[in-house]
This record gives sequence, C-alpha cells and structure tokens, in this order.
Amino acid sequence: MTLRILTDENIDGDVISGVLRRGADVELAGAADPDILEWAANEGWILLTHDRKTVPRFARDRQSANLPMTGVFMIPPELSLGEQIEDLVQIAGCSDTADWNGQLVYMPYFR
Repeated sequence: MTLRILTDENIDGDVISGVLRRGADVELAGAADPDILEWAANEGWILLTHDRKTVPRFARDRQSANLPMTGVFMIPPELSLGEQIEDLVQIAGCSDTADWNGQLVYMPYFR
C-alpha cells in the first residue's frame, strides 16, 4: 500500500523522519493554503497540517466546489511526536492515498 504525504511548513520534520524510519520534500514553503491544496490534489498527495485556522476552511471550500482533494489530516500540535508517528504509521499500513480522497480527517485517528 502506498500513502503519499505532503506536510505543510508547520509540521515538525521529525514526524516524517520518524514515519520513514518506521516503515518529499517539494518547494511549497510560504505558498498559500489554496495553492498547497491544489498542488496536493493534482499530485495525489495527502496534506498533513497543524493549521486549524485556515486549512479546514479552504478544504471545505474545495469539497463544496466539488474540486478534487486527495485528503487533509489535521494534526493537533499538542499530540506528541510519538503519537503523530504511530497514527501515521498505522494509517500508512492499512490504506492507500485514494482511500482518503475528499476527506478532512481530524487526528488522533485511533484514540
């Protein structure tokens, strides 16, 4: 199974490093949220973010407009690094990117 994950600039790089140790960096730093969501949808990547202020609104806008959205995982910043990694490893182990199409997922997913 393959899960393609894009992180925005507010996700700690240790989360992805931890996931990779257990089981991409693209040049979007500073891009606007709608542009990041568009890129992720076009490239088939799930977006991970802590940004609860703006990303959910833009994701819901895409849903309402019937625009493609590969998926967005909202990760609370207070969730420990280990919990973030564990949830992502479990999700990656039992699903494909396509399983999350159009979904806005609030983590923790398994608690």
